Amino acid sequence: FPDSRDGRMIPLLEDVLKLVKGQVPLIVEIKYKHLGSTICKKTAELLDHYSGSFCIESFHPAALIWFRK
Repeated sequence: FPDSRDGRMIPLLEDVLKLVKGQVPLIVEIKYKHLGSTICKKTAELLDHYSGSFCIESFHPAALIWFRK
């Protein structure tokens, strides 16, 4: 998504994981909108192949419950 101020792009999580390469711990914030969302599953698939430390955060309890299971 272009930043409206200067046209820069927000990087995809996949690109961030490749760039960081496990060198620093990551905090991944899940923006969970509704039940049935695939955001948790897609995020977990990417993080399953990531060698570094990370934590998952979300203001929506359903997202945290999904990751806990």
